[in-house]
Amino acid sequence: MEVSAQKPEKPKSAKRYVYGLKGLAMLLGCSKTTAARLKASGRIDEAITQVGALLIIDADLALKLAADNKKK
Repeated sequence: MEVSAQKPEKPKSAKRYVYGLKGLAMLLGCSKTTAARLKASGRIDEAITQVGALLIIDADLALKLAADNKKK
C-alpha cells in the first residue's frame, strides 16, 4: 500500500454570483442607489452580465474591481 506524501489539492470553489442591484448592494454593504451608480460608472463592467433586465454579477470579481478602483 502506497501513501502519498503530497497534500491533497483543494477543490476549486464554485463562482459566487449575486443577482440584481439589491444583491450587489448587499454584497458591497451600500444602498441600491449607490450600487446603481457604481454599475453605471462602468468600474465593475467585467463582473456584470446582463440579460434583459436581469443582472448576474460575479461576486468575487466585483469585490476585486471595486477595491482596485477605490485605490485610484
